[in-house]
Amino acid sequence: MTDRLPLDVGIYFDLRNPPQWRQDPSRLYGFTLEMCEEAERLGASSAWFSEHHLFDDDYLTSPLTFAAAVAARTTRIRLGTAILIAPLHHPAEIAEQSVVVDILSGGRLDLGLGTGYRVPEFELFDATLRRKYGQTDDTVRRLRELWSPGGVRPQPVQERLPIWLGYQGPQGARRAGLLGERLLSADAALWEPYRE
Repeated sequence: MTDRLPLDVGIYFDLRNPPQWRQDPSRLYGFTLEMCEEAERLGASSAWFSEHHLFDDDYLTSPLTFAAAVAARTTRIRLGTAILIAPLHHPAEIAEQSVVVDILSGGRLDLGLGTGYRVPEFELFDATLRRKYGQTDDTVRRLRELWSPGGVRPQPVQERLPIWLGYQGPQGARRAGLLGERLLSADAALWEPYRE
């Protein structure tokens, strides 16, 4: 008998396609879908997709769209965004797109949100960096309202769709804790301010 806890292993994709190794984007995206299928077959617990805009290496711009494609080709692996840049999107848009992925996946979506940091991205969406933390907090509160009875239709499959906040530093960890949401961070030092 062993006292070991099971280890969850996830995979992360940003689908970068650097100029020096440029390949056909259709091939890259298709191969990534196949890798997600193979990761599930090999026992991976999750696949995560990230968002950025206007990078020279063609960073993935629509993680929920890509998660929907993976949902259609898998049956067990959890699907997450790590992260979706909340201030660049209207909460109703995030709510409805998340519901579609949650339905297609049979309730396997984990929604990771963050504030973003790159000026060109905010300019592209006519957004402001000024209140990015407050906007992200407001988006989380609004998502909880939109996913509750009387909100968007259809509703998510999961009773409480997991929200992960990719906030950095002790203040960010505290914000996630005050919102009652999960913290998406590899920094164990953030556990204390999050728990408090």
